[in-house]
Amino acid sequence: MDKRSATSSGVEETLDPKDWAELRALSHRIVDDSIDYLSGVRQRRRDERLSSRHHGVFSID
Repeated sequence: MDKRSATSSGVEETLDPKDWAELRALSHRIVDDSIDYLSGVRQRRRDERLSSRHHGVFSID
């Protein structure tokens, strides 16, 4: 049996992107942004407040 599935309209469903070049460019931007963010971690204040949404997740009480 073929691993690909089709909808009732006969159109093949896939997780492949429509435009591989666009996905590649987006992926490179994500990696670049992540590296830019991490490169400045040591310059940021250590005591920055967490948002209330994240406070409970990291609480050690």
